[in-house]
Amino acid sequence: MISGNKAIPSILQKVWDERLKNTTIKLVLCGSYIGMMETEVLGYRAPLYGRRTQSTLLLPLDLPSSALFFPRYSADEQFLAWAILGGMPYYLRTFGDQADIFSNIRDHILDAQRAELFSEPRLLLMEELREPRNYFSILRAIAQGNTRLNEIAQASGVGGASMVSRYLDLLQQMRLVTRLVPATETT
Repeated sequence: MISGNKAIPSILQKVWDERLKNTTIKLVLCGSYIGMMETEVLGYRAPLYGRRTQSTLLLPLDLPSSALFFPRYSADEQFLAWAILGGMPYYLRTFGDQADIFSNIRDHILDAQRAELFSEPRLLLMEELREPRNYFSILRAIAQGNTRLNEIAQASGVGGASMVSRYLDLLQQMRLVTRLVPATETT
């Protein structure tokens, strides 16, 4: 809605402040793009800032819940589907347990012409981020085995360690990467 009309948050603010503030009405706002929800709806400069009473981040489904999408699959196949699709209901729904796991991967993820999920990572990052090219470079560097900040900065070509650190912070907030430090090392 907001991409179609940038004034929506301001309109909601006005309606809330003038008509709904002292009523028992609960206004529930939902969005799948975390960055947009945080900046356009809940952020410090957003019109609705300070008016929320609660926010909930819906997490992906766990393995037992995801497995219910695939009653014909073996436990191993259910695990693979969950590991590949990340427990996201929309993604889980694209696979069907009438086909084996590898056919589903080929038909719904790898087929550049027909696969619903082929472009999903790129589209998600382009929707969420201002400089998707830099984030793609950082994610590629990590996928290639670069795990230390300086290695990631050098392999990605994005900039120095401090700049890459800021990008990594946002990727962590989006739950796309996780920072793990071995117990034998200092942070």
